[in-house]
Amino acid sequence: MFRYFLILIKRKLFRKRYLVVLIFLAGFYFYGQLFQLPDGKLHVRFLDVGQGDATLITTAGGSNVLIDGGPNNKVLGLVNQFIPSSDRRIDLLFLSHPDADHVSGLVPVLKSYDVKNIVYEPFPKESKIYKEFLSAVEEEKRGGAKVTDPNTGDVISIGDLKLKVVWSKDAQEEVLGASTGVSKEDFLDSKKSSSGSLNSNDVSLVLKVTYQDLDVLLTGDESNREADAMMSQSADLESIEVYKAAHHGSKNGFSEALLGMIKPSLTVISVGRNNSYGHPYAGLLDYLYGVGIRVLRTDLNGTIDVVSDGKSWGIK
Repeated sequence: MFRYFLILIKRKLFRKRYLVVLIFLAGFYFYGQLFQLPDGKLHVRFLDVGQGDATLITTAGGSNVLIDGGPNNKVLGLVNQFIPSSDRRIDLLFLSHPDADHVSGLVPVLKSYDVKNIVYEPFPKESKIYKEFLSAVEEEKRGGAKVTDPNTGDVISIGDLKLKVVWSKDAQEEVLGASTGVSKEDFLDSKKSSSGSLNSNDVSLVLKVTYQDLDVLLTGDESNREADAMMSQSADLESIEVYKAAHHGSKNGFSEALLGMIKPSLTVISVGRNNSYGHPYAGLLDYLYGVGIRVLRTDLNGTIDVVSDGKSWGIK
């Protein structure tokens, strides 16, 4: 912008009308930069990426956390919108599971940003986009990024923000495998489809995000079977303020028992407009409305920004 400003001066085109336009553009630019600057509050943004999941967290101190990336490149434009152009850093990138509607957008983000920490669970999935993600991760790793394979109970701290892994593949192998009396190997075999591949939804990582008095539960594409088993494993799931509905609000992800336990004030459904899957499930909506839980959807409400000062929270 300023280069063009100087060109106009040199060409003696700096007349009144140009001055008005340039002042407007400069003001718009600086307003945008000011809008992106940290405001001393936590922002949990459920990004409107269509039929997929992507959550961008900006801490009170200005650290950036991206959880999943949605089904395409749209997430990159949204991340650019909320992270100042002078800051090409993501402190933590987290993948819940390797399905295309969660991993695809992470590839351009990894190529565009300096990512400091990457957390994901290696998974035997043969897909082009997942291989591109793994290749991009290796590139970041060569550049100094720390890559972590998480276990249930792991806690990642970024300032006052805590991200706890409350459900991962190791817990599923232990809890569900023990409940059926099979070995870990047989348990994993039992989750394979007829084609011999594992159902990656069933090994989706679940995160509890805590900032002082605010708790947010991010469930990826966890099924209701895993949700019910998770309740027996995790002792700190009560009184969750914000719940990201599992599997885009599908019937498969709807666990009435889990919702009854966590009692959220707000449920966010990340879902694409007029999607072919029929998400969200009408039974889930009926339940949420029936018990008085507020519902916001990215297909109807766009990007949803939960803002907190650590004591109270609201929706922007």
